[in-house]
Amino acid sequence: MHLERLHPIEFQPLGLRDIFPSDQSVIEAARKKEIGLLNVCGGRGICGKCKIQIVKGEVSAPVSEEREQLSQKELSMGFRLACKTYPKSALIVSIPPESMNVSQRLQVEGLDTPSCLDASTRAY
Repeated sequence: MHLERLHPIEFQPLGLRDIFPSDQSVIEAARKKEIGLLNVCGGRGICGKCKIQIVKGEVSAPVSEEREQLSQKELSMGFRLACKTYPKSALIVSIPPESMNVSQRLQVEGLDTPSCLDASTRAY
């Protein structure tokens, strides 16, 4: 009986994390966390849209499709294609904005709720 190893993966800058089996690609893990990574080619590694950066941890060796889509400099900086990358240890993965199918939005306004503070000590 063969048991797959489980590895925690943290997706940055989203701050989402979970535990995934080693036979599941990073893009499959992202889908399970409902992270919208671009994947135009359906996981064949020919579009290069699911580019991620491995910040920390060990992953599978780059395959030929990654060597065609990514420069040697990108590979040396930890960039990989999520559809062709499998975890071998705990990972921290950074997702560049151009790899997301929906841009991240920050809340820059909100409801201003007045509050009255009545401190128990007063300065005299």
